[in-house]
Amino acid sequence: MVRHEPENYHRSATLFLVHNYINWYLTGGVRIMEPGDTSGMALWNPQTGQWSMQVLAAIAPDLKTKLPPVRSADTAIGKISAELVTKFGFAPDCLIDAGSGDNMYGAVGTGNVEPGIVTVSLGTSGTAYTFMSSPYIDPTGEIAAFCDSTGYYLPLLCVSNLANGYNEILKQYHLSHTDFNRIIQSTAPTNGGKMLIPWYEGERTPDVPLAAPLYFGFGLGDFSRENLCRAVIEGHVLNLYTGFKRMPVTVREIRLTGGLSKSDAWCQIIADIFEAETVPVEGEGAALGAALHAAWVWNKNQGCPVDLKDIVKPFIVFDEKRRKKPLPENLPAYRKQRELFEALSQRVRGLQGNDPFKIRAELIRQV
Repeated sequence: MVRHEPENYHRSATLFLVHNYINWYLTGGVRIMEPGDTSGMALWNPQTGQWSMQVLAAIAPDLKTKLPPVRSADTAIGKISAELVTKFGFAPDCLIDAGSGDNMYGAVGTGNVEPGIVTVSLGTSGTAYTFMSSPYIDPTGEIAAFCDSTGYYLPLLCVSNLANGYNEILKQYHLSHTDFNRIIQSTAPTNGGKMLIPWYEGERTPDVPLAAPLYFGFGLGDFSRENLCRAVIEGHVLNLYTGFKRMPVTVREIRLTGGLSKSDAWCQIIADIFEAETVPVEGEGAALGAALHAAWVWNKNQGCPVDLKDIVKPFIVFDEKRRKKPLPENLPAYRKQRELFEALSQRVRGLQGNDPFKIRAELIRQV
């Protein structure tokens, strides 16, 4: 905006994230931001709780004057405006929650509000995030150092490629989700050393915007539907795991949300590769999280605070028929496959690492 619409920038008084603008409208003019979504702007430092003056100054010298103050998301920001009370019949004492981002509310809506729980969202892109009581700053910069919407922290990994490769192979072979699950059941874990790095549209984690997919260990006769289906699902999960493993968390349970969480194959392979019990959460995690967060804030404002865990627990519904535990017989091979994926990823990016050909030979002997 500063570069391409300087006149509009200079005319502006306040720059909001979308949900902050909605709150400004609902309250009739409250100008406030909260730490969760704000920490995704790359302008505000979640570790210090301050705007980065170095980054702001690199954009525009007066940018700081256009940004609202950042206030904790655990209290209401004000009451609904008199205009909206008159126009729509709201109760005049209706409180407005601070709002937050989809991942912050996705954490609340999947019960990810205490240590050891990890939420994995399986959509076109994939995310994995967890609750922490103190900020985690990844020295590589690939795990985002978000705040959550409860006064704590939500380190988050995001990969660009997830459902895109899966959807493409369904289209290529005219497969239903049930067909794909059946194919995976007929193939062996780790695919006999045949692996896919699924960077179909570049990738953000790791940071390789010009990347392309890489098929490794395939002989001329190996490009069958079965081998490719197994390579696609394992490749996507391995890519997600390789970024996530730097996160300093001992995983007690993975909770899945997003369309692919309805697949038995995805649930089991995530459990095996992450070596953690995995269960899908029914419903829309972020929407449910927004409602539960509002109830938590309302109770606090009424002077009768309730622990967020106690508010959340009755409303989280698990798809128990798809709850998966890691299969012990698969773990040795998947550990070697994880090693292979990382070695191959490093080599193809020109980094130092182990020999992927040697690891592949060890994997084949092992299985």
